[in-house]
Amino acid sequence: MAIPILSSNIKHLLILFLIIALPAYSKSSAYRLKIMGLGDIMTHISLLETIHHPSKGYDFNDIFKMVRPLISKADLVIANLETVMAGDSLGITGYPEFNSPQILAANLKNAGIDVLTTANNHSFDRGVKGLKNTIKLLDSLGIHHTGTHIDTSVSSRSLVLKVKNLKIGIISYCYGINGDLSARISKHINIIDTLSIQNEISYLEKQNVDLIIASVHFGVENRSQPDKSQISLVRFLQRNGVSIVLGHHPHVLQPYMFDSTANFFVIFSLGNFLSSQKSFNREFGGIADLVIRKTPHDKKACIESARIIPTT
Repeated sequence: MAIPILSSNIKHLLILFLIIALPAYSKSSAYRLKIMGLGDIMTHISLLETIHHPSKGYDFNDIFKMVRPLISKADLVIANLETVMAGDSLGITGYPEFNSPQILAANLKNAGIDVLTTANNHSFDRGVKGLKNTIKLLDSLGIHHTGTHIDTSVSSRSLVLKVKNLKIGIISYCYGINGDLSARISKHINIIDTLSIQNEISYLEKQNVDLIIASVHFGVENRSQPDKSQISLVRFLQRNGVSIVLGHHPHVLQPYMFDSTANFFVIFSLGNFLSSQKSFNREFGGIADLVIRKTPHDKKACIESARIIPTT
């Protein structure tokens, strides 16, 4: 009688093991990550005058009050910082050469922004010193960033973040800057170059990232449709392993495309997130709202859903 009792116990143990083990491989066990991409952040003079208080100085918190509840739902929020925050001593200015109050950085963090991409045509509006001061400020506040660099000797110019058990790789590149790009200052910024981008993607793949996001500053300002160079670069990024492309620079919304079969999303331009620009539909922008999923069976993370939330 001992043998049948032992066999029965083993069966019960096996059933119990399966009940415990199976949920770990079910759909409900998938890691899910909500990512939001925001548009360009710029501080024009009219905006600065509106928020400035004679005794308290600048404060952007009220501007972000309405959108904060929305972006707080995301696990990772990425925006394009199209200004420097070089310090008050270098002069607070708007267009055409931006230098925003440094309090903006803390206000952006308070609003829920985790990552600022910094490669754009206004990156050197206060020269190399302004670029370095901006990066030091972001570092002091624990705001992640990529696109411009203090250390020109670094082998990697991308960002890798661990968010809810997923490794996300982020790259940021731009078409150029306002003014001459000398060999000396070009080392501080990621200028669009297919070989450089390929090398960066290869580096991220060696880091075993689950997903690669590219923030790209390109296109023609005030144009509602992407040009041939934008389309060509996006196709290149997709072929080389990028899953999400967030476009900036035109300052207006441009089309987006989500291909679930190819696991690829692109919005050619998110428009403006913070600015005082008007006309040409520049007062409108969008927030890319993406849900990323990865199960224990997946080698890479998949884009489960994607939409654009309009902003004004």
